[in-house]
Amino acid sequence: MKRRRYLSRQRRFDRPTVLLAAFLASLAVARAAEPQAIPIDGAPFAARLARADANWRLEFSASAEPRRLAAADLVVWGAFVDPPRGGEIVLADGGLLAAELVSLDRDTLTCDGDLVGSRRVPLELVAGVVCHPPLERARHDRLLRQLRSADAQADRLILDNGDVVSGSLASLAEESFAIDTPTGPARIELARVVAVAFNPTLASTARPTGLRAMVGFADGSRLMATKLAVGAGKAEIEAAGLGPVRVAADRIVALQPFGGRAVYLSDLKIGSFKHIPFLQLAWPQCERDANVLGGPLRAGGKLYLKGLGMHSAPRITNDLDGAYRALRSELAIDDCAEGHGSVETRVFVDTGAGGWQPRYASPVIRGGQAPTSMSVDLVGVKRISLLVEFADRGDERDEADLLNARLVP
Repeated sequence: MKRRRYLSRQRRFDRPTVLLAAFLASLAVARAAEPQAIPIDGAPFAARLARADANWRLEFSASAEPRRLAAADLVVWGAFVDPPRGGEIVLADGGLLAAELVSLDRDTLTCDGDLVGSRRVPLELVAGVVCHPPLERARHDRLLRQLRSADAQADRLILDNGDVVSGSLASLAEESFAIDTPTGPARIELARVVAVAFNPTLASTARPTGLRAMVGFADGSRLMATKLAVGAGKAEIEAAGLGPVRVAADRIVALQPFGGRAVYLSDLKIGSFKHIPFLQLAWPQCERDANVLGGPLRAGGKLYLKGLGMHSAPRITNDLDGAYRALRSELAIDDCAEGHGSVETRVFVDTGAGGWQPRYASPVIRGGQAPTSMSVDLVGVKRISLLVEFADRGDERDEADLLNARLVP
């Protein structure tokens, strides 16, 4: 009996202990999952977006106390996500709608998605449509790059057997596309079409100016917002040509302002670029806002909109004329390297005193590791040179990213 009473008391003691441990564990996971805000100046902090107003003033609900920040002083908040395998409307301004194509004519398309509902979109705002996305991410990434290509001068239907039908799209109706080709009109079944690329020469060249922000949503959609209002659990986004989009505020998972204080290296003309091959294979350039293979920038399972992608070992030089205080970036091997690759990043500066001076050296950055933050003092610097050098195993899969690489004035 004594033993039974002891065990009974022990169980009564253990149950609250187990519940408390489970609660603390869940709290730790929740804190780890809190979105991170990276300001232009100061340390990153974990917080949720609570408010935004017409003047681009943001308020974040942080664990300690609310944090207020002008959008112009923010690099990025949260993390953009890839859409699930389904229809995608690829917008010319870098945006994307997770939505199915319903119909189109020569001027507009109608799509239907969870975020925007049924909506008509002017074709001049659309780069292309993914109708049946490939299962392999690498093929999907190449397809998106193909849709955004500015080289073609016609509409194109990309078929499931790899063929491409070029011409002028007339309509999508009754599950088939009507297209006027150089050899005459044709009809192609929707079921055979992997993607549609629209004639880039007909795209609108007008782009919003001033402060704006790419807003990312939980379904993988992204919209370039010219206005954003968040409050009381609701959000309204205005994007050019789409009209207002109203959603629950918690569906917004990322926010990256443009036209603010951050000056991204990928938006600047590169002063000089030289690639030094490990053996004979030379990579003639770095990629802007894409990895070196041309796909989206991804590291640690996260999607990044801004940065430079390159293969070891490049030398990139830019004139700064003493206009900036710092260079900041997150360094990583892109996920396309599948855990392989290793590089070291070095920064040299020229203050005008003659010759290059070493200013920064990273640890070895290896594939599969979380991105490493880099901050380099640039006060008084006239020129800067970035070197991404070989580390382990020569240049094997050295597909390096400088994520959100930005100059701070």
